[in-house]
Amino acid sequence: TTTTTTTATTLFVSVKCNHQSIARMMKSCTSVVLFLCTLWAIGQAFSPVVRPTLQVPQLSTNAVQLSSSSNDNNSKNNGDDSSLGDDSSWDDDVDYEKEFPVDPTADKSPDPSLPWDEPSNAMEGNSFMESGKLGIKLDLGPMSDKDAAEIKAAATEVINEAIAAGIDDIEALRKKMKKEVEEQRKRLQLQSEWNSQKAQEQLLSKIDKMTNDFLSENAALRKSTKLAAAADRSMEGRGSEMGSWGVLGQTEVVMGGTTSGASPYNAAVTAKEETKSALAPKENRIVVIANTQQDNFAKQLVEPLTKSLQEVVADLEVDVFAPTATFPLGGNNAATVLVFLTSLSDASTVRNGLERLLRRTMLGNGKVAQPPTQLVAISTIGTERTDKMPYSMQNLLGGRLEKRRQMEEAVMNVVNQKVDAPSLDYTICKLGELKASVSGYFSLKPGDSLDGELQTETAVQVLRQAIALQVSARNATFSFVGGPNGLLATQEEWDEAFVPLAGPEIFRTELADTSPDELGRFIEYMHEWGSIPESSKALTTPIRVVTDGPTSPTAGVVEQSVMQFLYLPTNTGSRYMSKSEERAREREAGSRSGGANSSPEKTLAAAKKAKEGGLEIVMEVTRDDKVRVRARRCNYSPGVIIKEMTEETLLGRLKKTLDYWQKEELKLKE
Repeated sequence: TTTTTTTATTLFVSVKCNHQSIARMMKSCTSVVLFLCTLWAIGQAFSPVVRPTLQVPQLSTNAVQLSSSSNDNNSKNNGDDSSLGDDSSWDDDVDYEKEFPVDPTADKSPDPSLPWDEPSNAMEGNSFMESGKLGIKLDLGPMSDKDAAEIKAAATEVINEAIAAGIDDIEALRKKMKKEVEEQRKRLQLQSEWNSQKAQEQLLSKIDKMTNDFLSENAALRKSTKLAAAADRSMEGRGSEMGSWGVLGQTEVVMGGTTSGASPYNAAVTAKEETKSALAPKENRIVVIANTQQDNFAKQLVEPLTKSLQEVVADLEVDVFAPTATFPLGGNNAATVLVFLTSLSDASTVRNGLERLLRRTMLGNGKVAQPPTQLVAISTIGTERTDKMPYSMQNLLGGRLEKRRQMEEAVMNVVNQKVDAPSLDYTICKLGELKASVSGYFSLKPGDSLDGELQTETAVQVLRQAIALQVSARNATFSFVGGPNGLLATQEEWDEAFVPLAGPEIFRTELADTSPDELGRFIEYMHEWGSIPESSKALTTPIRVVTDGPTSPTAGVVEQSVMQFLYLPTNTGSRYMSKSEERAREREAGSRSGGANSSPEKTLAAAKKAKEGGLEIVMEVTRDDKVRVRARRCNYSPGVIIKEMTEETLLGRLKKTLDYWQKEELKLKE
């Protein structure tokens, strides 16, 4: 019994060990077979032939269950042997020594302390893999045409994907080469433009020299011609010459921009100029022309204004030149020129200095310097009111105010007569007398329309806004007085203070009894009123009404609507011709057209189309929930005469219409 038990235990452990080894070998064989099948499938895809299939027989093992017990247990259970019956001989036909041979070299039984599923050293040392035989019968059957076609299609798809990837790489390389060729072409084009511009500059310099020589030789003739032209102008109606907008509140107002946006003269930020590499980029630089030794305005303003601007503009450089110094050609590539007219003597000094500052020149790096695009002139109030006290008394001593007015006109003429790029803007700032302490409230209005004293801090704050922050100050003239106790606290308030410069604004009122919710009804009421003046014959100038004019709301406006009265062209003003002039024009037209005379209608149609001006009614709701109505000039071209009579008629009717509206609103609320 003991020998049988030992033998059974040894057979059981051997079976378990052989079973685990066979399972591991089968797993390795399966991987090898799958690899061989893959190679065979690839070969079959390109050269389909009938090959035998792989057949792996299933491995079956008989379960062996042995039991042993001690001699004491056998003696105790002898009475129970009969319960096994015939089943006790279920493994009689199994030859364990043949089925599971024992390693003859092993001289000891398995260690019972080891796990039953861990292979023995003897089996690991005598594995099937070391014998060189797998113990697997390979019986590969023939492959069907369908399987071969599927494998071939899969291989074709892999090849096509590889070819498509190669084509994509070639296309990407082609695009890259095309981009590089395009960049090279652009560089060559920029170089060609630079060479062309350089040659043009040389040609223009030569032409300027020839022109100056010619003008020097004919100075006397030109002087007489200018006198004749001045006489003709003095006989014509007084219009917008020198940038004048006419009369506002018995004071002269200087023409400003037609909208709150950039004026048509402002080309400082045009994309075309920025993209040309031949032009040097604008620098954060301001050129100041001032006599800081003798001029009281320059002594008090130059230094604090420089510090204030440097707080707004990063890396700002300020170059100060005395009026007697030699000004740099092109203004050292500066963006702005600040001229203290109080430091200069006459208009010729202004013209000569600006001509040098605005001339293009070559820089040391081969770039072309861009001349300044903004002229800011510092003047004084009263230059347009020399016939009124107290300015008439100030003008007695050498005509000081008249000379400053001539210098203001010289600045505006330089801007209006400039035709080459970049265009130029001007800003005329009229200051009151500077004082150390001023108690008056701050006020800013268009034109030369204020009186009073000015504190230095007030002047610095306003000039900083006009130079660096306010677009509406471009191509405008304004005056300001007062002290710092009335200065505005936020940038939005400063923007609102400069709003009247756009146009300029000539009328403003608030409808105290109208709520913001009633703005739509008020706009409809104004549109109905606007159709009446359009058909009226009381106006000296025909008009056309536009009820949906362009809006330009500022930060202080919540909602806005604009209605325009646009003036239509007539045969008056600059188009008026005397009888002799009409006959001369008819003879000239007849000689060109075979004797056909031109009618006044054809003459009007052939006249240069220009903006004849207009009046703009702005209806808006402010951020403090107030309904406001403003009237400002619009649609004016330089040199067009102000239609003052038509404007006064329209403003008078507007005021009566607003009074009627407010009375009706009071009745409704009662």
